[in-house]
Amino acid sequence: MGKKLNCAFKPYPFAWINETGKRYEISLVVLTKEDQIVKMTTLHNYIGDKKRTKLKYKQNSDDVRRICNFLNYVLFDNHWLYNTSNIADIPFSAVKSYISDYSSIRTRFGYYPSAQSVEKERNAVCLFMANISQYRKDKKQHYYAKQIQGYSLQNNSVIPVSKWHENFIWNYEIQAEYVENTKNKIIRDIPQDAIHVILKWIRLKAPDLYFAVILQLCAGLREGEVVNIRRATSCYYGGIQYTKENGQLTSFQVDLTSEYQLRSDGKAVGNIKRHRRQCVYPPLLLIVQKAYENHLKIVDDSSLETEKPMFANTYTDKTIHKKLALQKQSYCNRIERIVEKYVIPELLKSNNIELHAFALSVNENGWGLHAFRHWYTVQLVLNGEDANSIAFFRGDSSTKTAFWYIQNKGELLKRYTKVNDQISNELLQTISRMELTND
Repeated sequence: MGKKLNCAFKPYPFAWINETGKRYEISLVVLTKEDQIVKMTTLHNYIGDKKRTKLKYKQNSDDVRRICNFLNYVLFDNHWLYNTSNIADIPFSAVKSYISDYSSIRTRFGYYPSAQSVEKERNAVCLFMANISQYRKDKKQHYYAKQIQGYSLQNNSVIPVSKWHENFIWNYEIQAEYVENTKNKIIRDIPQDAIHVILKWIRLKAPDLYFAVILQLCAGLREGEVVNIRRATSCYYGGIQYTKENGQLTSFQVDLTSEYQLRSDGKAVGNIKRHRRQCVYPPLLLIVQKAYENHLKIVDDSSLETEKPMFANTYTDKTIHKKLALQKQSYCNRIERIVEKYVIPELLKSNNIELHAFALSVNENGWGLHAFRHWYTVQLVLNGEDANSIAFFRGDSSTKTAFWYIQNKGELLKRYTKVNDQISNELLQTISRMELTND
């Protein structure tokens, strides 16, 4: 084996803000030597699906990271094996080896990458190789990734499409390989009774984040989207919009159409996966109303910057004497610590076998806040919503995920209780039992 070079390709995040306060970010690729940047590259132009990426700043930063890892594997880590310094000369065998090694090497947590992770890695690498094919000598010999006839599922019928369509199919020359992973799987299924325990402890230990969790449960928001929410008093108009009749909400909409600069220190709070206006699921509006009204009493509007983020740090910045917008990682860390320190111990003491088993699984495998979005989607399915409605209330651009959930409805019925008046009332009673505090 040859000597490992001290060079590496690395992502280089670059962000800017326009005159309206909208934040844009792109991940570039830089070449470094001993952790010092020696060259800026244009490789970001060849990363991702160019048929769907209309604007360069919509680049997927995760794909940039994946391509950097791939190039380092071939050009530096295994330079002795492939003996190539030109990206356009990377052999086909190197691509196959990288995907194979990625799927069969355990992570630092001791488990193999999931099938979804392997697919994303394979897709990113193959699309990159397809995008640079014009510079390759073997472009007629290998296709890596190519588009084949797409289809659209509408009204339970298959409709072929001749032009570009959201549900087009990519065919990959290199197949993804999976290693059976029997442990350390992230738990997504949350027993209904566990939801009440989680909400109880969050309300007690992090009351300022209670509304954030409610929005994940009642509108299916992702963690990065939650921290992008602005108050109605924000200098960026239209953070939230709602209507009331006889004192009760009849609609509640969150503005996720753009990422704004919500912190005066220039740091980003999180990413919005799909820009949109997201509605709360109507049967859950009363729960959202209670949580929202309580949230406004807990967090003082005057303690925030003019951007008026819905969720902010608990401490006041010493320089500006205001609370800065909460960042995604801080949000996740605070909720996960509560689950680990308070929720799991209580569930382990429970006489309910399902709750006890859930706690053991989380202890062994791990848990993430995306489970709230999964729970929300299950409620949509069990409430009888069709694929188009599920996609709408999830904020999805296609019905692909919705169809997957609908196909597994029978299995979901065995593990979940439909969100009905009884469940809504239980959640409302949980909120009502908790005394509001301003400290």
